[in-house]
Amino acid sequence: MIPAKIASLSEWGPFQLDALGLLTIFGAKEMNTAVGNLVQSSVTEWLHILRSYTVANDDIIKPEPGYVLYNITDGIMATDVSAWFTRWISTFPLTHTATTIRLKVKNQQLPIVRRAISITIGLSVIGFLLSMAIVTADAWGIAKVASMAVSVISRQFIMACLRSSIDHTIQSLKDDPGQDVKVFMTLPDGKAVTILGPRMIVVTCLLTEAQPIHPQTYYVMRIASWAAFGAHAITLGMSDLFNKILTVVILLLATYLTATHVGGYREAIGTRLCLDVDMGDIAAFLIVFFIFYQCSLYPLYRK
Repeated sequence: MIPAKIASLSEWGPFQLDALGLLTIFGAKEMNTAVGNLVQSSVTEWLHILRSYTVANDDIIKPEPGYVLYNITDGIMATDVSAWFTRWISTFPLTHTATTIRLKVKNQQLPIVRRAISITIGLSVIGFLLSMAIVTADAWGIAKVASMAVSVISRQFIMACLRSSIDHTIQSLKDDPGQDVKVFMTLPDGKAVTILGPRMIVVTCLLTEAQPIHPQTYYVMRIASWAAFGAHAITLGMSDLFNKILTVVILLLATYLTATHVGGYREAIGTRLCLDVDMGDIAAFLIVFFIFYQCSLYPLYRK
């Protein structure tokens, strides 16, 4: 038996709320960065977020300009840094230019407990919204929750494809990852980091875009993500005010938690690539910078 006060919430409407703008305006850059860095989260992994179509239209794998990578060991410069790494490094709290990142290859998955927590949180949110839509007899609200579930599932599949691409690349290099090289990388904001790791890992993971192993299935899931976004935009606008407010509040909270990387497992990308970050000291940076400066002047000395 549903209490009359709860059932009557479907008729509550002291004002109107146009929530469509929230889905298309807010959180574009933040979600592009937070999702595109391929970091798994024990909190927000299975939550629906604003601007979910940034995943559907492949914005998350588009390169960002302004990043320059100098291979000091081999004397090579590159500007085509992979999209996921530029987003990963831009969200990392770099304190000064002495930061060192060591690339390591080892099996390192998101702990089972963390994965269970993220799935539980996602199911709880979907279950709560669905139950409220049912008790208020909001058919549009039920359809809205269904579209949110499809959007989250399709996003998870897309992210899994990109992460497994990196895993597959590293697996193919397990016999000969190359010798360790020292790399100096500058960011658009003027910060810089030192990267140490096997040569082929640097080339295939940091300088090559992650490509899905099964492109046709990946494309189908992108279509599903687009369809879910469109259905969510329509059903959110048609649902009653009470369920609309609940959904907006949860979307804003989930988007904020995702943008601030709450529960993010930054140390691992996929199941094989580990990024060990050492803030280091300024003296180490000065040594690396001096070597880089001398290398840049070498052509002038020859003249």
